[in-house]
Amino acid sequence: MRGKHELFPALDKSQPAGQLPSVKKKFLLHGDHAKATMKDLLNTISANDMVEKTCETTASVWIENKGNGNFVSHVLPLRAVQSHGILLKANGNGDFATIMSN
Repeated sequence: MRGKHELFPALDKSQPAGQLPSVKKKFLLHGDHAKATMKDLLNTISANDMVEKTCETTASVWIENKGNGNFVSHVLPLRAVQSHGILLKANGNGDFATIMSN
């Protein structure tokens, strides 16, 4: 791809402005925020307000609680992700612990 490429925020104004007053002050109107690039948005936030987050997967997962604050992430099989609902058994006791639907 040729030309100039810029990143734009994926969030509407209300999401960052609700947590960061500097964003609310800089972008008074939703239209102003809609035209802002990520660089514009990040320039309004002090380094003290920033929190770095890491996404390790975008897969659909279920989280197993192993106890004592230990959790294990399991990727759902494609068939489960494409279905309308799924029941998961808990600890082999025969009871259905989770019902998920999309």
